[in-house]
Amino acid sequence: MDLRTSLAYSRVRHVEECPDIGPACLKLPAPEPYRHDVSTLVSEVPLEVSYGVLRWLAAEVRLPLRMVGVWPRYTTLGGAELPLATDGHHRRETLVGPADPWISLRIAGRAGAWLASTKFGVSLPLGRTEPDPFALGLLGLPHQHIQFGSGTVMPVLGGFVQRAAGPVELAASAVALVNFSNNRHGYRAPSRAFGSLRVTVPLLANSVRPYAALDMSLEASERWHGEIGHEGSSDRADLLAGGGVGWQVFPALAVDLGVRARVAKLSAGSALDYPGYAQLGGTWTFDTSSSTSPEGDAGNSNW
Repeated sequence: MDLRTSLAYSRVRHVEECPDIGPACLKLPAPEPYRHDVSTLVSEVPLEVSYGVLRWLAAEVRLPLRMVGVWPRYTTLGGAELPLATDGHHRRETLVGPADPWISLRIAGRAGAWLASTKFGVSLPLGRTEPDPFALGLLGLPHQHIQFGSGTVMPVLGGFVQRAAGPVELAASAVALVNFSNNRHGYRAPSRAFGSLRVTVPLLANSVRPYAALDMSLEASERWHGEIGHEGSSDRADLLAGGGVGWQVFPALAVDLGVRARVAKLSAGSALDYPGYAQLGGTWTFDTSSSTSPEGDAGNSNW
């Protein structure tokens, strides 16, 4: 069983102008363009449970709880502050709810110094979804841009490989969620992929595990009725670097703390700006029967 929390700060800035301001654009004179500056703090706490069916096979469930804090700021193009009641686009609020859970199978094996595993499964559309915020905005109605779910079943695919090389361990992992369809609101959640390279130096009989990591985050465009929403995510690729440390507190309990900083933005289309993220996790291993856990358990923390 694995319980961890991540914390990420992001900021989106763009100019709002007619016709997107809404019905006020029909008046004369038309409203002047103004800026949206929206800061968001996202924390996700996924509970991951893995059950060893066979030595090489595990069934896994991931149950995430998401918390989102939103702090909008409206200004004129010259920088003068505008009241938050200017329109219904953004509100100062904190949202809490479950995101889409995953169910998957993981196959693992070991050969000498090599350890490898692969997982395949689906995410289930149980997180809350919202109607088209851009259509509601054109009508001058309050709306919500934050989605807690996709509203569709999405395949989950991943792989992990690790090799001991003298006093260090080298590991590579990747996981992807792929979306091919719109939900009932016309929303197509973006496909996402995440890859990581990690170098770990086990210390103190493997009880302390400092590591350095290089990560790649990929995300496709968010679409509404086939069109990219200008306040949603666009295609982007980010390179992150950082590290952390794991600690085997007891034979059954391990904790780890890691940070990543965005060191390169490899796409030009995204309005999302964020410095990186921090993560705190804990893994509790216990036996519920006489069956043996899969050989790939060492890869769990890298998914």
